[in-house]
Amino acid sequence: MNCPDPIFSAAQVTIITTALTAAAVAVSGLVIAFVAKTL
Repeated sequence: MNCPDPIFSAAQVTIITTALTAAAVAVSGLVIAFVAKTL
C-alpha cells in the first residue's frame, strides 16, 4: 500500500469520475422528467 500502482490509481479515479458524472446525469434527467410531469 506504500507504493500504489499509478496506472491503477488513474483508472480508479477515471472510473469514479465517470460513475459520478453518470449519476449526476441520471439525477438531472429524473428532475427534468419530474418537473415536466408536474408542469
